[in-house]
Amino acid sequence: YRLTSALRADGALDNGQIRVSVYAPEGALPENTMVQARNVSGEAYRRAVESLVDGDVGQICAVDISFVQRPSRAKIEPFRPVTVKINGYGMEEADAYTVVHMLGGGSAEVVAQSESANIQFEADSFSVYAIVGTEYEKDLKQYFRVKYEFYNGDPTADQSTWNKVDEQVYRDGDTITVPADPAGDTKHPFMGWYIDGDTSIPANKVSNGDTVTIDPATVDAAQEAGLKPEDLELKTVKVYANYKNDYTITLYTDETMSTVYTSFTCEPGDTKTLPTESEVEESGLFLIEDGHQFMGWKLAGDPDDQIIDSASIDTVNPQDIEIVPVFVGVYVVRFEANPQGYEGIDFTIHDHHTPAGEKVDLPFEPALGQTYNGYKLLG
Repeated sequence: YRLTSALRADGALDNGQIRVSVYAPEGALPENTMVQARNVSGEAYRRAVESLVDGDVGQICAVDISFVQRPSRAKIEPFRPVTVKINGYGMEEADAYTVVHMLGGGSAEVVAQSESANIQFEADSFSVYAIVGTEYEKDLKQYFRVKYEFYNGDPTADQSTWNKVDEQVYRDGDTITVPADPAGDTKHPFMGWYIDGDTSIPANKVSNGDTVTIDPATVDAAQEAGLKPEDLELKTVKVYANYKNDYTITLYTDETMSTVYTSFTCEPGDTKTLPTESEVEESGLFLIEDGHQFMGWKLAGDPDDQIIDSASIDTVNPQDIEIVPVFVGVYVVRFEANPQGYEGIDFTIHDHHTPAGEKVDLPFEPALGQTYNGYKLLG
């Protein structure tokens, strides 16, 4: 060990593969403190290491570092971080080296990484530290990471004021788990999570079970540039809760609802007056079949064909509204006055164009100089 005046020890650990040195600044340790470094089996920690380190894990060398105060021989921790150097000069050659701190209970954390086996780091908690040699695969895709940040806030406020409610880091092929659906309210129901809050692109919606895919072009560019896993930048994707703030009143040209005549964007409480018969005729957007007449509008699916002239978005339970036109067949009722003995004379003919079910008033009595007894159906 390389010691300050506050540190006393017998010497640095050197087992022919690694050398451990500790540098403690003044005041980091009390007087009469000895640092101990004990060689332990690295294989005992292979499973924990493999879950943390990228690449194929090769040789693992581990050392249990502790500080003991004399003469009590009680173990202590530094008052503030000290510098630790681990030099794996005798380890097998590897693409990279990682120092992992074993925290106990099966948990561990990465504290330093380097292409060199000579690694320096700061620490204020000590137990077993392992230096791990790793070999990288040629395909960089498995080393790319993407961080999904989820944001939520007041549906009526600008999204820039919202707070981050969750974040998760994924690799290629991982499945996404989104946060629990926010409560929302009846006026602003929650509609899902969207990248950048952009709902215009269906692919922007993020749902449970979606698979993370790293763009192959990004991987190819990194490999052509000769990047190593430690050079790859963590991409961040911001995902925002989406709430329904606007509602739509949509009018169609027929009951198939395949073609939109017009639509209105509304807020809860808005009322829109529907186009009149003359406005519909002037628009020229309707193809009205021969023998039919436009009668007005009705709510889509209304079996009673109740004619409406306006529509409103409810304030308590707002919903989009779909409206279709009502057409009826038009029939001709013809009244003819042609009594016996008057053939060849041009008598008045009364034609009435009427929808089915409409009452038709009889025309005036023909002034033909004969007694009028009424009308009868021909045939």
